[in-house]
Amino acid sequence: MDKLVQNKNKEVQPSLKDAVQVAEQVELQEVRLLGCNCNQSIKNIQGNKCFDVDKDVDVQVDREAGRIFVIAEFSLKTFLEKEENDPFATIDASFLLVYNAKNVSEMPDEYFDSFGKTNGIYNAWPYWREFVQNATTRMGLPSLTMPVFRIVKPADDFQQDKLANKKVAKKVKAKTATKKKAKRKINK
Repeated sequence: MDKLVQNKNKEVQPSLKDAVQVAEQVELQEVRLLGCNCNQSIKNIQGNKCFDVDKDVDVQVDREAGRIFVIAEFSLKTFLEKEENDPFATIDASFLLVYNAKNVSEMPDEYFDSFGKTNGIYNAWPYWREFVQNATTRMGLPSLTMPVFRIVKPADDFQQDKLANKKVAKKVKAKTATKKKAKRKINK
């Protein structure tokens, strides 16, 4: 089993194009809760409440068996508006996502890393949302519904799209100008 090395200190922006290469070849087979931890303080929690969510991913690939294992780890900290460094509740959970994969034996490791950071998190997010909502209720806290997870296009992709759109716009303008010249010639 090949294990992708993830440097948790350096956040590398995943490539959507690389992730798509893997996503087109996989089917999600299983989602399993690997571990969880919930804690809260007994302090008074009156006031505006805020939360932060951190996420991390570890990807392992068994190329021979055609399986991809994504471990998605989530951590929620809830705190009063002006007490960010003093959370009154924390919820942690990690999920294992198992994918069957075809035609991935020759793909570079970066593709799997990008897949885990985009599709892996996206596929695990509904389970995380449900877990948080259940856990906050069981902890006697107001039920917390996590927002939906959105995959945001990296800035590099926006730049590439702008360049592509400019090229298309120039071609359209050039074709339109050519047609106008042709019409003028016909009308003369």
